[in-house]
Amino acid sequence: MGGRLRTAYDRKTLLGEQAPEQEIIAYSAERHVSAAINPAFQVPAAKGNSVAAVNSLMYASAMLKYKRPGSLHVFPERSPVIALRNNPGSTSQ
Repeated sequence: MGGRLRTAYDRKTLLGEQAPEQEIIAYSAERHVSAAINPAFQVPAAKGNSVAAVNSLMYASAMLKYKRPGSLHVFPERSPVIALRNNPGSTSQ
């Protein structure tokens, strides 16, 4: 894992049990941020079932490091569809 904060569940789900370090690096989005990357808008859920929201925090941190514009909105609960309107409770907590 290259010493990066990442959940074993995410790595196993996305890359398999025995993913080589080279593949882990290749699929670590935060390692591919540069001064030339496009702005980012991220909307993870804090209690999501697939990829941990911490991965979005890592990406946002890399964006800040390179002074790239971006926005990160972490919803408290996972939903099949995260909607910005008509979604009771999604932003009230």
